[in-house]
Amino acid sequence: MSYCVNCGVELNESERKCPLCDTVVINPNVVFDEKAEPVFPNEQFLIDLADNRKMTALLVSVILAIPMSICLVVNLSLDHAITWSMIVAGAIFMLWSFIVPPLLLKNLRLMAATVIDTAAMLAFLYLLNIYLGLEERWYLPLAVPIVLCLFAFFCINIAVVRNNKIGKLYMAAVVFITIGALLVAVEVIIDMYTDGKVELIWSLITMIPCALLSLLYVIIEKKKSIKENLRKKLQV
Repeated sequence: MSYCVNCGVELNESERKCPLCDTVVINPNVVFDEKAEPVFPNEQFLIDLADNRKMTALLVSVILAIPMSICLVVNLSLDHAITWSMIVAGAIFMLWSFIVPPLLLKNLRLMAATVIDTAAMLAFLYLLNIYLGLEERWYLPLAVPIVLCLFAFFCINIAVVRNNKIGKLYMAAVVFITIGALLVAVEVIIDMYTDGKVELIWSLITMIPCALLSLLYVIIEKKKSIKENLRKKLQV
């Protein structure tokens, strides 16, 4: 019986190399036997990623279905109708749409996932609108525009990040300027819904530093000397 000179693991006469650290076995007292049955299998058993994704999606679906089912049963038992449980079911379905489709659809693009998530958010808000009994007084003029602004924000940033020709500092500049623009758009929508006129206040407080940071990133990206000096000082 041989032992690995590097890690000390016990070796079989069928082993040319240590199965643990891959050190070559040299022992003149023990002759290598090619016919000896190997202790460790030569084949590597890999997990099927497709089956793993399906199993994960199934587990997530079951886990999310449990609280939704409980709420529906309790709601029907107490009120003899589906009322507040509809909101819970909508929220759980929205969460399901965020997690499960990317797992099941292997080639699902990030943009397509964003479309699915946006549709799920709009559907949930519509359910909330129905439950509150406010018809469409806040859903169309308030909820839909804000969600669409979020959708546009993610679409722009996804397109920029996936563009390999754009530098990282340019990407950061786009992210900051779109964050500022998103907040301005949200305040405009809220002002128009509440007062019927636009009075930008809090969004400008965020927009100004975002714009300045974006400008700074653009200047650094264009000035190679500044960029190199920062890399040396920050060691990045």
